[in-house]
Amino acid sequence: LRFPAATLPNYQSRMEGTEVSVGGDLDLEYIWRYASAATNGVIDYGALIDVSNAVTIAPGATLYLSSHPTNGGSALIRAASFTLAEGATINADARGFGGTSQVSYGPGRGSGGGYRGGGGGYGGRGGYGSSGGNPYNAGGVSNGLPFAPLLPGSSGGYANGVVCSFGGGLVRIEAGEVQADGTITANGERKDYPGSGAGGGIFIRSRTFTGGSNAIMRATGGNYASSGGGIGGGGRIAVWRGRSDESVTARILAGREDEVRSRLVVTDGFPTYLGTADEQKGLNDPWGDTQYEGHDGTVIFLTVLPAPGTLLLLR
Repeated sequence: LRFPAATLPNYQSRMEGTEVSVGGDLDLEYIWRYASAATNGVIDYGALIDVSNAVTIAPGATLYLSSHPTNGGSALIRAASFTLAEGATINADARGFGGTSQVSYGPGRGSGGGYRGGGGGYGGRGGYGSSGGNPYNAGGVSNGLPFAPLLPGSSGGYANGVVCSFGGGLVRIEAGEVQADGTITANGERKDYPGSGAGGGIFIRSRTFTGGSNAIMRATGGNYASSGGGIGGGGRIAVWRGRSDESVTARILAGREDEVRSRLVVTDGFPTYLGTADEQKGLNDPWGDTQYEGHDGTVIFLTVLPAPGTLLLLR
């Protein structure tokens, strides 16, 4: 779909697998539900939302982003600038890898079958299911790239005839300027008997990144259920700022960041971002500090330095 400019006003709209191109600004004032198609393996996204100018999500508005439940294809939002106002939300909770009552999906899917499923893994591994205080199905393995989360969270293991828990989806934004004052979530799902889904991914690339004190980024694993399903492992959050040339970007997206380490500065946060970033495993893990426990995910705040010899003009 192509628009010269677009305002999504006070009604609910949904698009599934449709690439969107906007020649001007894109303003979201209420609710938009967008579900990605599967990725074809050649490109690393399942659908593209391409906006020539500014994307603005207004206070009270919500953008729901769903990844493909079996393939993991996820939407990429590209824009000149992106503003998530305070009171606005991007919600990818339980919109990652999924499955049925007989199969789970994702590279970190929890083991399934029987009565207690293992938790899904992503940034951190999933926890084991528990039956009578004994380990049951194993949790899923850690997977993906800490510097470049390109996948959603994996599903928990199916169990007891119940549809498996979905992992958190993927929120992926590329823009020149990003102001994230609202809430971004990609949390894993919790159900009885199946393992909980892993936390999903939040991946933002920008030249400048800012956020107020009420800003939230959260990609947590699904919690432990009293019925014994394992907790979901924590997700992955990565925020880049600075100008990254194609060579540096390609290496990082391929997991080869060590080859350009001299250009990268990794910190716990940015002075311009006053909010929180949470990638913890699910709560109430029964295993404590043992080989069966789930693990937290990863948070990376990355500054890409200019190439040596680059002249910077400061005004």
